[in-house]
Order: sequence, then structure tokens, then C-alpha cells
Amino acid sequence: MVSGGLLRFGTAGDGGYLLPSAMQKIKVCYSGGVETNSDFEADIVSKFGCVVHMLDGSVEGPPISNPKFKFKRLWLGNTNTTDTIHVNDWLKLERNTGKNEVILKLDIEGHEYSVL
Repeated sequence: MVSGGLLRFGTAGDGGYLLPSAMQKIKVCYSGGVETNSDFEADIVSKFGCVVHMLDGSVEGPPISNPKFKFKRLWLGNTNTTDTIHVNDWLKLERNTGKNEVILKLDIEGHEYSVL
């Protein structure tokens, strides 16, 4: 636990994120941008047991293997092409779980605003 009711997930530096402790009901995590660090996603799975849908067009797969990781080698964008998927279409595509407690993590090297 970090001050103010925040919990740290992932590494101590880049690749780590603070979440409110109230988010302990997360069932599904959408993670855009994995590259060479999936410690955040591994922490989310170990603490909440949720499924993590990951996208990253720059790597073959996540650096950590986990049966709860669902990876697609695609870029996240605001359009659909052969190697890019629109964020809304990605969320709809993976939304068939029927679970409402979700989180969206974006670390897509400066493209976060254009995607949202």
C-alpha cells in the first residue's frame, strides 16, 4: 500500500502504476502497450485473478507467460487497418465476458490522447 489508499502494481519505476485500493473488484484488464514489461499485468492477475487482454504491435508476445494473458499483436489506434485496431472495436471484441469490473491501461508511447 502506498499513501492515500493507493496500491502499486508492477515495477518500482517505469512499468509500475498506482491504483486506488477500491479497485480490488477488477475482473478484466485491457492493456494497450506491453513491450518488454508485463509486471503490472502479472500483479493484477496475481492479486485479482482477472483476465488481461493485451495489445502491442511491437512485440511477438508478452515477456511473461500466463494463462490469463490474452495477447494480440496489433497496434491500438483510432482506426482499423490490417495491423491496427480502433480502441472501441477492441473493447467490444473482448467484451464478451459479461463482467463489468474493468480497467483500461494505456502505455502506448505518446499516442494515448489520439486513441482516446
